Parts: sequence; structure tokens; C-alpha cells
Amino acid sequence: MNRTMITTTLTLLLALLATLGATGGTLAAEPDLCVAAGGETRVEQGTATCAASGTGAVAVVKGANSSAVATGDHNKARVTGDSSQAEASGGTNNTATVTGDNSNALAIIGNYNTATVTGNDSTAAAIVGDTNTATVTGNGSVTLAGGGDTNTATACGDGQTAVATGGGQTDTAGCD
Repeated sequence: MNRTMITTTLTLLLALLATLGATGGTLAAEPDLCVAAGGETRVEQGTATCAASGTGAVAVVKGANSSAVATGDHNKARVTGDSSQAEASGGTNNTATVTGDNSNALAIIGNYNTATVTGNDSTAAAIVGDTNTATVTGNGSVTLAGGGDTNTATACGDGQTAVATGGGQTDTAGCD
């Protein structure tokens, strides 16, 4: 091959790579991911953060600018989404889960509490007591279960609010 042909081929190859967004860097950005278990952060990439301490405690994040904290034995915190937070702490066997963006789940100050959000811009809090459950399925909704034991608050749909406090209380909003 002659020098002109090689130069032309390289020029075309560089133009193609530039068009595809690979101008000498990596082809794919590192994902926002964090995994922690039993007091050790095992993976922390991008803007995701997490921490876990206690026997069987696990915190997992998949999303930009999100965080998960699990402190206490057998507590679990998981986020799948951007700019969201999950915290399970202040007791044992608590679970906080978010699937969505700009949302929060808190399962704190008690044992066997569960807070779950499936949606964006929502909050679920199962706090201050044992065996409380707060569940949101929808966007822009809020649930609170706590201030005693065995409370259940459930919100279905967008813009709903459910509050169950005291002891053995249940509140449901937007669910048929």
C-alpha cells in the first residue's frame, strides 16, 4: 500500500469513530453503581454511594446521584434510579427499596419495617416502631407508617397520601 492510501484510510476511520462518539476515550461510560455488605464497600463507581454495616447488612445502588445505607443486622437498602435514597437503620431486619427517580424510602428506628417506592418523586417511610409497612406505587405520592407497631400505609397512583400511625392502623389511598 502506498502512504496516501494509508493516510486516507486512517482519516476515514477517525471520522467514523468521531461520529460514533469515540474520540480516543472509552466507548461506554462507567455505570453509576455501588454495592456494600457487612461493613465493606465492594464496588463504588460513578456518582452512586452506599454503606452497610452489621451482620447480613446490604446496600445496593444503580443510578446517578443516588445512595443507599443499611446499618444494623440484616438490614437491606436498595435503589434503582437517579437522585434517590434508601435507608434501613436503627434496628434489625428493616428493608428500604426505591425503584424510580427523585424518591426516598426510609425503614428506620425499629425492627422488621419495610418501605417501598415504585415511582418518581415519591416517599415511603416506615419508622419508629416494629413491623410497619409503607408502600408507594405511583409518582408524587407519600406514605407514612409508624409511631407504633404493625401499621400499614399504602398509596396507589399519582399524588396520593396515606398515613397510618399509632398501633395496628391501616390507611390506603388511591387503591381500588
